[in-house]
Amino acid sequence: MEADVLNWPFFEDRHRKIAAELDVFAREELSEFAGADHSDDAKLDADCREIVSRLGKAGFLEASCQAKAEDRFDVRRLCLSRETLARRGGLLDFAFAMQGLG
Repeated sequence: MEADVLNWPFFEDRHRKIAAELDVFAREELSEFAGADHSDDAKLDADCREIVSRLGKAGFLEASCQAKAEDRFDVRRLCLSRETLARRGGLLDFAFAMQGLG
């Protein structure tokens, strides 16, 4: 993501921090999935489960939903997370986005 976008006034330091951390994580821990051949449905399913598992263990799935009904949902964090993952690979964004639908 272009650095100047993260300097827009409605993003806070916490948003800049999570976008940077997720970008590093996606590059270092999820890059193997970005260009993988997913013509095999079983491999695709396994890769999606692995992506979600890694994102969850690292704490990045918290952006996809509210932990408790009284928690405030941060749409800015959700959007930055999706954009960051999508830049690294469509499957990464897809796997992340599906977690918020459940």
